[in-house]
Amino acid sequence: MNESFWHSILQNVRDGVIVTDENLRVTFANQAALEKFGFSQAELECQSVLTLISQQKTEEALAYLQSLTSKDQPEELRHEFTLFGIKKDLSFFPMQIQVDRLVGEESPYLVIQVRDVYEPLNAQKIVSDQVQRLNAIRKVDTAITHGNNLSIIFDVVLNEMITLLEADAVSILRFNRREKRLEFAAERGFRTNALQYTHLRLGEGYAGKAALHHKVIYVEDLREHKTDFLRSPLFSSEGFVTYHAVPLVVKENVLGVIEVFHRRFFNPDIDWRNFLESLADQTAIALDNAQLFYGLQQANRELVEAYDETIDGWSRALDLRDHETEGHTQRVTQMTLRLAEILGLSGDALLHIRRGAMLHDIGKMGVPDRILLKPDRLTEEETLIMHQHPTFSFNMLYPIVYLRPALDIPYCHHEKWDGSGYPRGLKREEIPLAARIFAVVDVWDALRSDRPYRPAWPREQVIEYIRSLSGIHFDPAIVPVFLQMIESEEYRGG
Repeated sequence: MNESFWHSILQNVRDGVIVTDENLRVTFANQAALEKFGFSQAELECQSVLTLISQQKTEEALAYLQSLTSKDQPEELRHEFTLFGIKKDLSFFPMQIQVDRLVGEESPYLVIQVRDVYEPLNAQKIVSDQVQRLNAIRKVDTAITHGNNLSIIFDVVLNEMITLLEADAVSILRFNRREKRLEFAAERGFRTNALQYTHLRLGEGYAGKAALHHKVIYVEDLREHKTDFLRSPLFSSEGFVTYHAVPLVVKENVLGVIEVFHRRFFNPDIDWRNFLESLADQTAIALDNAQLFYGLQQANRELVEAYDETIDGWSRALDLRDHETEGHTQRVTQMTLRLAEILGLSGDALLHIRRGAMLHDIGKMGVPDRILLKPDRLTEEETLIMHQHPTFSFNMLYPIVYLRPALDIPYCHHEKWDGSGYPRGLKREEIPLAARIFAVVDVWDALRSDRPYRPAWPREQVIEYIRSLSGIHFDPAIVPVFLQMIESEEYRGG
């Protein structure tokens, strides 16, 4: 049987078949083998078959093949191995080989049958990879669900990318809508601060192109395209070879770009690319959520500022109406806040106290000028009208839901500890704490200020007056704290 005849038979074999001489050099490969390894017949002939086999964890097979060149071997042998083959593009694939050592007319030769074993060999690895990638997506989801802290979310994303994408470095760029450019946000794996000062317009560089066109950019070898990274003179020292840029897009709006770098040639499979895009989608969702959250926070801050400016405006309007009490509101507000802090109040409670103190006399807007500005003592009838101003305050402020928590002071600061106050005759702890605190401060400032019908009282006289009304007008637990406060350096001259 001549050589060309059995070569033609081997061409029709489904499995790959490689024939070598006694020195392991390829003399023939059928079409199936050429397709598996990606070579032509001419490229493969005379190559050592050992160049087609990965040297990782295949010592036994390599040693066996090399031993076949020995003259001491029996004439004919057969052995099977499961290992990784190396294609022309240097990628690996799992294979099972059956090696037959046969004896020809002149010298022995090898017939190596190559069979793909993707399913049995790769099944466990594929499942393991998918589980790891699903866990990574879950970790990012959990980080997004538990808050809008982008630094924490970015840490999770970067760590998973470095580990599961086998990346050498990853950077996240955020799109600044106001400036219309991409800016550095986070990174992992860089040896220098090469990209930390990135500012790219849409369409500029690979990242800018990815953002502009909403498409993934893949560069096989950056060394052939160095001009794109002139944005950083340090970039060349990083030694990157392969590059991916993935746009972060939500509802057609670009929010940023993820850049993935490898310091070696890297040609990923479709699963790798899909996982990269899944992580990019999750990162885009996180950015979108954070922007919505921070946007809402900013809107709320602006609304609060607008409300507080309105409150300040109302307070100034009252001062303009009654020049004799000008400055009173600002003084009692600051002093009440200080006393409340000493008594252990904080946070929202202080915020509501501030607003309530600023608006404590807003009800006087409903008191006629002839009564409010009267230089003499009020008649009994006029006093009854004046005593309605806390109720006027309540009626004015209660419809404003935002200000309801601040109503305690405007509505209740004229109530007294013994129940003899107005407008409702509340007593003891029935009176809200904020109103009990404010009542002491309000009387202090009123008596220490000049009025049309009397001059300001001396400091010591006011102290004795307040002390005498402890447990009658004022909360007996608050009076000593207040008196201690005004003896401090801060209020010594007041």
